Amino acid sequence: MLDEPGPATKAAGDVISAALAAGRPLLTEIEAKRVVALYGIPVLDTRIAQTPDDAARAAEALGFPVAGKLLSPAITHKSEVGGVVLDIESSAQVTLACDEMTKRVAALHPDARLQGFTVQTMVRRSGAHELIVGATTDPVFGPVVLSSDTAGSQRR
Repeated sequence: MLDEPGPATKAAGDVISAALAAGRPLLTEIEAKRVVALYGIPVLDTRIAQTPDDAARAAEALGFPVAGKLLSPAITHKSEVGGVVLDIESSAQVTLACDEMTKRVAALHPDARLQGFTVQTMVRRSGAHELIVGATTDPVFGPVVLSSDTAGSQRR
């Protein structure tokens, strides 16, 4: 007999169920970080900003340098549309980066609904690697797990 799911599993299920109920098969960055954190895996403090000015204020609160990213459920691979800017050193650069990301998305994905931006502190650790992990169920192959480094992220 299986034990009842613990509180982390229930909370993670709630996040996933809400995304599915909204018609989204993928979690946003914020939702994915919430699920990962529920299981005790450390995640960076990530702030949501509705506007470029909000993003600049979030960056000031976190401290520079920061990374800025688009927040849109319609755009999964943000770096492919220029939706990730790293090593931002000032509030003015945050505002400019957000404005530029918005323009790129408008040109490349005019129907994509932009919810705003995320801002997080840049982490620099000698010898560290940033990874991406994903999972899906392929109709032919069944369960599939993706893992890769994120060396393709845009640098500013």
